[in-house]
Amino acid sequence: MLVTGDLFTHRSYPVIDESSGGSLRGMIEAVERLLPMIDADTVVVPGHGAITNRTGLATFLDMLRSIEGRILVLIETRREIPEITAARPTAEFDSVWGRGYVTGAHFTLCVAKT
Repeated sequence: MLVTGDLFTHRSYPVIDESSGGSLRGMIEAVERLLPMIDADTVVVPGHGAITNRTGLATFLDMLRSIEGRILVLIETRREIPEITAARPTAEFDSVWGRGYVTGAHFTLCVAKT
């Protein structure tokens, strides 16, 4: 069993704790370190959402990586935060991951600010 706390939220965008130095990059790196430690039979307990397995955690990681890549491209082209938010880099994932407390727009804003 792997208990992830708020590092992993199953089927909702996570809250990035900026006040403690949290970042999307840090979350990605933490999940990348956890995945090799578990197998397909491992029960993964998220901080929020339903209990899942390695596949659920890997899907979360893929989503985070995709959004990070999209936002980094926008930052590298010197887009301002309102432009980054308007580009909706989370749109592909919002129907699954953006239904909770943290919307796609809110998640984008948090990531772009860190």
